[in-house]
Amino acid sequence: MVEVATPGGATGLGRDDIGAVAQGMAAAIGAFDLRGIDAAGAGHAAVAALAFCAPRKAAFSIINGRAIVREGRLLTAD
Repeated sequence: MVEVATPGGATGLGRDDIGAVAQGMAAAIGAFDLRGIDAAGAGHAAVAALAFCAPRKAAFSIINGRAIVREGRLLTAD
């Protein structure tokens, strides 16, 4: 799963504007709170918890330098 978010994934998609954290690149980053009981089955595997445990809301999300979600609250809608 991690390979998709790296230069290998960008190459597979034929894109040169994604796949690295660098100036001029399109980017998105998200953070999720995995402390709940619904993620307990994944142990210390964060990627597995996000992929296989109960769906969860983003705690933080930044897309192309713009904060979209902060502390679980959507910032781009009223």
